[in-house]
Amino acid sequence: MKNRKLITGNNREKNKGLKKIFVICLGILLTANNLSLFGQNQYFPFPTDTATWSEFCGHFETYPYPHWEYTTGRFFINGDSTIDSKEYSMIFGYYGPSEVIDTANASLMGGLREDSLKNIYFLPMFPDPDCICYKCSINPFPPEYVLYRFDLDVGDTAFIGHSQSPFVVSDIDSIQIDSYYRKKYSFSSNNRWTERYWIEGIGSSYGLFGPMCDDPFEGYVELLCYEDPITGYSKYGYCLQWYYVSVSEKQEKIVFSISTNPTNNKLQFKLNNNTTWTEIRLYNTSGLLVNTLNFLPGQNAYIMNIDNFPSGLYIAVLLDNGQIIDKAKVIINN
Repeated sequence: MKNRKLITGNNREKNKGLKKIFVICLGILLTANNLSLFGQNQYFPFPTDTATWSEFCGHFETYPYPHWEYTTGRFFINGDSTIDSKEYSMIFGYYGPSEVIDTANASLMGGLREDSLKNIYFLPMFPDPDCICYKCSINPFPPEYVLYRFDLDVGDTAFIGHSQSPFVVSDIDSIQIDSYYRKKYSFSSNNRWTERYWIEGIGSSYGLFGPMCDDPFEGYVELLCYEDPITGYSKYGYCLQWYYVSVSEKQEKIVFSISTNPTNNKLQFKLNNNTTWTEIRLYNTSGLLVNTLNFLPGQNAYIMNIDNFPSGLYIAVLLDNGQIIDKAKVIINN
C-alpha cells in the first residue's frame, strides 16, 4: 500500500496562500514589463499648449573692457493660429529679469507645428535672427523651417545651422523624465566641439531653437529646463542660471563680503585686492538676473539700492573675467 500524504486544513490554506503570492508576483512582473515596453515604445509629440523652455546664453565682449555677458532666455507657447490651412502653436520669447511669463513683455517668435511623420516645423515671424540664440545662422529664413525630425535612425544625418558638414545621429538612447522614458538622439560632426542632442517632445540641448544655430564662437547656448503642466525636465536638477557657467578654482586674491543696512534698504558689496575687471551678479531663486555690478580694477566697494526688490532669498555671484569664483546667499526683507 502506497503512502499517501495527508492534506490537512492548514496545508490547504498554506497552499492557497502560496498560490496567491505567486499570482501577485507574476502580475507585478508582467505589469513592470508592460510599463517598460510602454515607456520604450511610446512616442511623445511636441507640445501644442502650455509649455516653457528656459535657456542660458553667454558670449565674450571686449567693450568697454573684456568681460562675459550672460542672459537667460525664456520661450513659451501661448495660443494657436491657422496659417495657410496649417495649425500652429504660437511661440513667444523674452530675455530679461521679469518673472512673469506674459505676452506683454515678450516678442512673437513664430509658430510650431508637427506632422504625422514626427517632423517639427517652425514658421519664423520676427525680423532679427540674433534674438533667438547667440548666433542664428539661418538667414534669410525659409518660409518654413524643419526644426526637428524625430523619425531619425542611427547613421541618419541632419543639417544644423548653415554647417556644410552634416550632423550624424551617433546614438539613440532613452532618458527617464518623470515616470517615462523618452528617446534621446545624440549627434556627431566634424566641426563639433560641444555635445549636442535632442530629446523627444522637448527639443535640443542647445535650447528650443538649437537646430537653427551653429556651435557658437566665444560663446554658448544651453537648455536649462523645460516645463509643461505634466512634465518637468532639467539637465542639472535645478534651473538657476549661474550654475551653468564653468566654475574655476576659487581665487584667494579676491574676496567679497556683503552687508545690509536695514534703515535705508541697501546692500553694500566690498572686494579685497581687486585688480581685474570683476562682476557681481544678483539672482533670485528662479535663476533670473535682477542686478549687475561691474567693478573696475582698483574699485573695491559698491552700494546697491534694494527698495524695489521683493523680499526673499537671492544669490550673489562673484565673477572674475567671466569665471565664477565665489557666491553667497542674500536675504532681503522689505
